[in-house]
Amino acid sequence: MIEGHKTEKYAKAHREEYEKYIEAVDLVELGGALPIENALELEKTLNHLLEDAAACREAGEASGKYVYGHTGATETIARFLQENRLLTS
Repeated sequence: MIEGHKTEKYAKAHREEYEKYIEAVDLVELGGALPIENALELEKTLNHLLEDAAACREAGEASGKYVYGHTGATETIARFLQENRLLTS
C-alpha cells in the first residue's frame, strides 16, 4: 500500500465492488492495484506515484510478480476444460 494513502480503508469498504474478480482482490492486497474512489483521489494518487519513485516501483513490482506468477493460467484452464470435455462445439 502507498503510505499515507487511504487505499487500504477504501479497499476494505468497497471490496464488494471488485471481489468477484480474484485478480483484483489479490492485486489490491499485494499493493499492486490501488482502488480509487473518485477523480480527486485519482489525481492525488497519480501525483504521489509520480513524486515517489520508490512507491511507484513497489506497486509496479507487486503487479509484475503477480502477473508473471500466473503466466500460463489460461492455457492450463483451457486444457482442463478440453480434457474433461467441458467445452462443446
